[in-house]
Amino acid sequence: MFKIENAKALNFDTMGGLLNAIVDEPLFFQNDGLGLKVRLWLEKYSLNLTTHKLLFQYQTAYEYMVPSNKKEELEWAKNRFNVR
Repeated sequence: MFKIENAKALNFDTMGGLLNAIVDEPLFFQNDGLGLKVRLWLEKYSLNLTTHKLLFQYQTAYEYMVPSNKKEELEWAKNRFNVR
């Protein structure tokens, strides 16, 4: 499962035929299938509603989650290997 932990930080507006995303803080994601937490600094997100061209710029940082047991640790390792 992949979820945005602070989805309320993400706002959208439309102006001049563009859909823009606006954030004032990094977005935090958690991927329970891979055992990863991701911080994403969204610098620009703009979708042209006419041409459907998308421009986005971002930076990320990844952090491994602490498994609750050996089974979970092995499952995460297997899942990470399979997405390469």
